[in-house]
Amino acid sequence: RRRVGVDESRAEVNEAAFRTRTRRFLAHTSEFGAPLLRTGATLATRGRATEPIEWRNGLIIGHNHIGDVLYRTCSLAQLADALPQCKWSYLTSPHSAELLAGNPAIAKVLPWSSGENSWELMNDKFGELRRRRFDVVLCTNTLRQYQDLALGVALGIPDSVACASKGLTGLITHRAHVEFTRVYTRRTRSRD
Repeated sequence: RRRVGVDESRAEVNEAAFRTRTRRFLAHTSEFGAPLLRTGATLATRGRATEPIEWRNGLIIGHNHIGDVLYRTCSLAQLADALPQCKWSYLTSPHSAELLAGNPAIAKVLPWSSGENSWELMNDKFGELRRRRFDVVLCTNTLRQYQDLALGVALGIPDSVACASKGLTGLITHRAHVEFTRVYTRRTRSRD
């Protein structure tokens, strides 16, 4: 019997999505350990994975740079229209928060990110995030998604949506399929 929200099919790591051999190796290793990651994530979160129609409280996380936040704003209305029952909060830096203020697709802007990584939060904000009891985390950062996924698990969020072609599918309950058509140049790959 298939668990709700968890795609048990074998994930394929997209080689074109990586700049270095080391990161490709880590992605393949995470897929080998996916059952263990899935079990650990299930034990660490509150409850079972659910279908999107059941989500009421969602958290969006990704890069904090102004350009990255602007890049993502064009999809927020479609997200809100597709899941009208879910109220979305957006975790970002104080500098980027102004760009999201007043966006009708976002219920709450959380300007609590203090560094490059999503888990670098301002003082005492981790506890406040955890108390919000999010149903789902939407990990929009395809470069450093492991940090977003780890934060989601640490916050006890039972559902996660992230790119599925870069490994770590043991931490992803709902896979977002992203095409990486650009293969990094030989020069970039040779730096590894």
